[in-house]
Amino acid sequence: MPGFYCRDIKLFSVSGDNPGQLEPVVDTVERSKGFMGAISIRLEGHETKVFYCRFHFVRTNVNNIIPRLIEKDYFRQWRYTMRERDYLLDVVSYTASGILLMMIFYSLAVYLQNKNREFIFYALYTLCTAFLLFLKSFLNLSGSAFHYFYEEYLDFMMMTASVFTYLFFVRQFINTKEDHPRLDTFCAGRSW
Repeated sequence: MPGFYCRDIKLFSVSGDNPGQLEPVVDTVERSKGFMGAISIRLEGHETKVFYCRFHFVRTNVNNIIPRLIEKDYFRQWRYTMRERDYLLDVVSYTASGILLMMIFYSLAVYLQNKNREFIFYALYTLCTAFLLFLKSFLNLSGSAFHYFYEEYLDFMMMTASVFTYLFFVRQFINTKEDHPRLDTFCAGRSW
């Protein structure tokens, strides 16, 4: 296993008998959720080989190379142990996501009572932020295609959408166009 944020892993070996010949390693593990991101290596007794790995990192700022040789029978437990290192951080993220979910219900209730359109934007802001926190903990160190897409693109899109919907909410809620024109130009991104 080269690391948690790698895709398209190809493994090559060089045997001690023929040091100049790179041979691709045939992966014998079925592609299941339990073995995502790992390649199976089989060695006979007293066999010596050198392994080379070619892979592509996922475009994220949390990439790292942590090459590990793990016995096949212990792989699930090792992944579980690696995922559960930040258990308290996951608890805090899930709690914050739950609080944000209550804020969504509150802002929708305010919208239904007062018909203030800006609270729809506040609900969208809160929804994007809640999904951002929840998915960051829920998908932590998993090797799925959706997680790679989330780490590369979706988290940035969700964060950008939450910032813009919050700015729109603030401009509507405190009526910056009429009451605070300088703040309105600042929030709208126009120069003074």
